[in-house]
Amino acid sequence: FFVLGMLMSPTLFGQSVIRGPYLQRATFDGITICWRTDVPTDSRIRYGSAPGQLTNVWDDSTQVTDHFIHLTGLSPNTTYYYSIGTSTTVLKGDDNLHFFEVLPPQGVAQPVRFWAIGDFGKGNDKQKWVRDAYMAEIQQTGKADGWIWLGDNAYSDGTDQEYQQHVFDSVNGYPAIFPNTNLWPCPGNHDYNSVNLLSSPDQHTGPYFDIFEVPTNGESGGTPSGYELYYSYDYGNVHLLSLNSEITTWNINNNSDFHTWLQNDLSNNQLPWVIAYFHQPPHSKGSHDSDDFWEIPMSIMRNNVMPVLESYGVDLILSGHSHSFERSFLVEGHYGNSGDFNPNVHGVYM
Repeated sequence: FFVLGMLMSPTLFGQSVIRGPYLQRATFDGITICWRTDVPTDSRIRYGSAPGQLTNVWDDSTQVTDHFIHLTGLSPNTTYYYSIGTSTTVLKGDDNLHFFEVLPPQGVAQPVRFWAIGDFGKGNDKQKWVRDAYMAEIQQTGKADGWIWLGDNAYSDGTDQEYQQHVFDSVNGYPAIFPNTNLWPCPGNHDYNSVNLLSSPDQHTGPYFDIFEVPTNGESGGTPSGYELYYSYDYGNVHLLSLNSEITTWNINNNSDFHTWLQNDLSNNQLPWVIAYFHQPPHSKGSHDSDDFWEIPMSIMRNNVMPVLESYGVDLILSGHSHSFERSFLVEGHYGNSGDFNPNVHGVYM
């Protein structure tokens, strides 16, 4: 019996989904749906206008455990329901929880709501409380159009196991949000504990880059970045940039691939609203003090990246890293330490 069991294909037995599904790389005519199975299987997505009406089928015969399937040929600004599974079995979906939204056409002015969270992936009660507060809110107001991650997504080291246990699990993770909300991540220093940081940024690999599929070729709007390190995308009349505060050798070099892309992306943008986000904030007096000399990525973002963002009139900057809630003046042109701040010079008054 043991010998027979070793020779038989594991796909003859029951398969199960152990991660996801979760939504990546939304475009103007498509979406990437990702999931992990406990054994290698082929992939099938069924989708349609409502549960029970999944009349369209997308197949991939490759036997894998990590499934990344990009659907194309869809209608913009449209909601589709879906299921995932194999060519013979539906494993999840075909219900009111599993749906995705294709991006609206570029430039269309319409209300846009994002949920931005950072430094969350600890798998603890606080993470669950914030999640449950969001779930309670959207029962009244409707779900967010997009989900922004501000880095330090999985503690303490951004390993695949920590992502699985702290983020994708069903207790403190996000099982009711992943299947229906477009996710737009950026990495933090804890995610980078599992990245080969000493290599050139264009050689960076690790669980963060394995788990997420982001638009590197301009397929969601913006200028192609060519890297998963950073990217941009459009939602209606809002242009968003997901940056990377951990690639210090490129952030400090005004002639790097990153700086060239950043200036090209902002100069090519024609949309009226611009939001940029990255992990390490340019200014903070919270659990991380941006005046401290060892907070090198924070000072680099302040001195080398913020002048570019401000010169192109970026409307809003979002960051994580410093575990506190802070309010201050609207600030522009302040690249020094906190003691150098002059509200009459650096404050912006609407």
